[in-house]
Amino acid sequence: MYFQNFLKELDVAYLESVNTINTGFDTGVIAIFEAGEETNSAPFIEKVEAAITRIIEKIKKIFQDTKEKLTKFFTDKNVEQKCKQVDEVSKNDPEVKRKKSSYKSRHKAIELDKITLEDIYKARDFNEVEAAMQKYRKQRNKAIAIGTVVTITVVGVGAFVLKKQKELNDTLSAEKEHAEAQLKKSKNIIGKMRQAINDIIERIKSLQNDVSDLKKENAAKTKGQVAKVKIKRTKRKVSESTSKARVQIQTQQAKANATVEVSTNICKDIVSESSEMMKSLIDPNVSAKTKVSNVVGTVTNTVKTVKGASDTVKEESIDTLKSNLSSLKSMGNKQQSKVKKIREALRNTPQTDPKYKKLCKLYKKENSKLKDLVEKVKATNLAIADKEKNI
Repeated sequence: MYFQNFLKELDVAYLESVNTINTGFDTGVIAIFEAGEETNSAPFIEKVEAAITRIIEKIKKIFQDTKEKLTKFFTDKNVEQKCKQVDEVSKNDPEVKRKKSSYKSRHKAIELDKITLEDIYKARDFNEVEAAMQKYRKQRNKAIAIGTVVTITVVGVGAFVLKKQKELNDTLSAEKEHAEAQLKKSKNIIGKMRQAINDIIERIKSLQNDVSDLKKENAAKTKGQVAKVKIKRTKRKVSESTSKARVQIQTQQAKANATVEVSTNICKDIVSESSEMMKSLIDPNVSAKTKVSNVVGTVTNTVKTVKGASDTVKEESIDTLKSNLSSLKSMGNKQQSKVKKIREALRNTPQTDPKYKKLCKLYKKENSKLKDLVEKVKATNLAIADKEKNI
């Protein structure tokens, strides 16, 4: 239950992070292209930089909280002492020495998380990020479903758990440092983008002025076909400059979202690995002698017996909350797809198109609905975790 509650906390942290990224980037994009000739980089850059700064802190906290939760569990449950006791008990029993114990590991999923993070950092544009993430999600689902069964002799269970847990903690520390370093690079890229976008904006303003001058020239001449061609060419250059800025923005947004998703997943996979390993090999809630007896198979698990009426009421309450959560997630997924389609339409619509302003208003409206659903999912998740903790 301890680990299950924390996994829900990680889900909430992920939802908050994604919301922070998309709100920062999307409102920034609208600000920069909505302003027209009065455009300057300040509104957009400030929003995006603030979003990236918050994401760096959130990801650092996700890794730190995961490591702290695992450490606290080991300390509170005296896991190290239990491991040594299990080894001592099993060592003195010839029958137990020959027995084996196993658990379903997430090793493949954790390794996939690491590889995918590298692919994200190396991606040159948002299309490469999206391709990497589509491949990753399919492979991760398969890796979790199949898993890897790890089998060891009972006499070495305690030492194995301690060694494995140290490896998992080391992985968390290494990936945290790696993620921090890469996110700082992303922040530097955003900083460089500030100058790049400023340059593009200056170019756009210059080209817009040229368009204005050419229009005046065209109006003053009786034969203005040459000027009209120049106007069209200049407008095309404005559009091309804007498109390049959009690609840069989309790429950084895609990288930020992907980094948050995979970083959260690697923490969840490590927590699940620890939980399954200790549940199957070393149960901190029972004595070493009982645990060894359970492995040998002489004791039957009788925990799942008839529950009291109060427990039944609590379970029903949790079932209701879980049902509500499932409905909210379904609604959220549909709303997210809707917002994404509007966002793509907005990015592919020229600023001069009358539809552009309508799309801006529609995006703000639908994104507001998505935010409300995210808040409801967070609240329901926390309510479930609270009830399970009480049980």
